[in-house]
Amino acid sequence: YAGVIKNKNGLGAPAFANGLTSVGVITATGGFSGNVTGDVTGNVNNSSNLILKTDNAERVRIDSTGKVGISTGNIDPSGNQLLIRAASTVGTNKGHIMLTGDSSVVGEGPQIVFSESGPGANWAGAYIGHTRQGGGSVGDLRFGTRAAAGDANTVPTERLRISNTGAIGLSGANYGTS
Repeated sequence: YAGVIKNKNGLGAPAFANGLTSVGVITATGGFSGNVTGDVTGNVNNSSNLILKTDNAERVRIDSTGKVGISTGNIDPSGNQLLIRAASTVGTNKGHIMLTGDSSVVGEGPQIVFSESGPGANWAGAYIGHTRQGGGSVGDLRFGTRAAAGDANTVPTERLRISNTGAIGLSGANYGTS
């Protein structure tokens, strides 16, 4: 049992060179700061925000209601479920929300899928996706919606496609002119 633990000089906190293991709850009444190298698991019981920093700058904030803000400075989700702030210019590869696909197979690519949640209704209702047509990110942009109720195996029907050459097709690859 100890009321206060100090380093050997009695002037500061001790160093735990081999780590510190707790079999119970650790309560940090003055907050917690420090460097984490490795995985962090468990629960954070806090009545306000969880703030993650790198290089002393706030990068991620999760507020007490579960809303998430991502940025390179102090960021408050301000009522949004997810808020990402960064400079973005089309034609660059930085400052975007980027979805990448792991496949290099023609006809496959990353998608944003819209679905409802709840009992029996958590299947894809619509999508926006990029499908690879060649190397170097060449591909088509596709939009699809669900035509009728179905099950998890019912894929939304493609409604609009914009090809990598600018041609527009309705209900798939029914291209007219660019």
